Amino acid sequence: MSKVVTFSPVRPLTLYLLATGSWFAALGVQTVFFTWLVTLALHESPDKVGLAQFTMMLPTLALILWAGVAADRLGGARLATWAQSLSLLPVLGLLTLLAQDALSYSGVLVYALAMGVVQAFLTPARDGLLAQLAGDRLQRAVVQVSLVQFGVQLLGFLVAGLTDTLGPLGVLSLQGIFLAFGALCFATLRRRLPAPPPARASAEPLTQGLRAGIRTVLAVPALRTVVLMNLAVGLLFMGSFQVGIPLLVRDVFNAGAAELAALNAVHVVGAVVTMVSLLRYGDVLHPGRLLLLGVLLGVGGLSGMGLAPSFAWVLFFNFCWGVTGGMVMAMARALMQEGAPEGQRGRVMAFFTLTFMGAGPLGALLSGYLVERLGPRLALLMPAGLMLLVILAVIARSPLWAYRRGAAPSGA
Repeated sequence: MSKVVTFSPVRPLTLYLLATGSWFAALGVQTVFFTWLVTLALHESPDKVGLAQFTMMLPTLALILWAGVAADRLGGARLATWAQSLSLLPVLGLLTLLAQDALSYSGVLVYALAMGVVQAFLTPARDGLLAQLAGDRLQRAVVQVSLVQFGVQLLGFLVAGLTDTLGPLGVLSLQGIFLAFGALCFATLRRRLPAPPPARASAEPLTQGLRAGIRTVLAVPALRTVVLMNLAVGLLFMGSFQVGIPLLVRDVFNAGAAELAALNAVHVVGAVVTMVSLLRYGDVLHPGRLLLLGVLLGVGGLSGMGLAPSFAWVLFFNFCWGVTGGMVMAMARALMQEGAPEGQRGRVMAFFTLTFMGAGPLGALLSGYLVERLGPRLALLMPAGLMLLVILAVIARSPLWAYRRGAAPSGA
């Protein structure tokens, strides 16, 4: 008698990791490929490079708080499924432009704006789901998700680094495949999870729900400090990463697509080293302290790139910057997830993302302006100096330094 082989369904958290990984693999492709389009294929000026990155991040500033309320009311799995499915449309549009040899700066801006809208809705929906799936192992789940995020981004960087070999159409097609797989995983996860309670659909008006989430964050000292640091990191670090460093390696070290991919890859490898270490070490007792130290050490990494005598040294300092960035991201997300009340996680995580991604567009414009007028090296050293002043002030005055995991957030 033959034995019937049955397969257990994929666990919800595994589906979540697969869906999240697919998005960040596509984002890894986009990070390098979009920069390649603007800086090398179109060879735009630093101001226009900054404007292009600003356009990509602008929808976050305008929409993500509303998207957080929508995630709490509609359910994160439902909103994430729709958002990732719709992300295929701008990819298909850009593929059409490339196939017709009609690529233009305005077309790239339209693609950037559309993908920014998708990300604004996807991010709080995805982040709000994690606490629901992780149970009492939230900090470990945050580190696992961050490890997957950085690991698959490395895959995306490597794919984008093959632009000269595969051609832009081939690379963009692979990005679309990653996005389609993730949409399928989110759709499957949605069917596995219970529907949102009816109370969510008839919750308070949208603007009232939005204000409630903001009040929750501002009422907790530890969370206030996290969002303050997010603002500073988005303005001073993210703009440098998106604009200043690519222009440094283009104008000073004559970089191409492969060098841009390597630059992003070593940053991610550094973050992966941090995530693996955190998983082996276990839960961090003082996550706020590690967050603040990570930002302080990140000042050294950014300064090192501004002073680097060769591209190899840029790669080394970018790896170090990735190590510290992994600390900051994991601890900041864990603090926000732990401090967010049940039923408000979508909007609290949206506010968290807003303070980081929302400051990014201004940081991109600032970085492009500084490169245009001061050159790429000083354009990295100046934000590093400003961040040093910010972090020293926060360490001296913030309750986050003394925050202990498991303590009531309001008491931090």
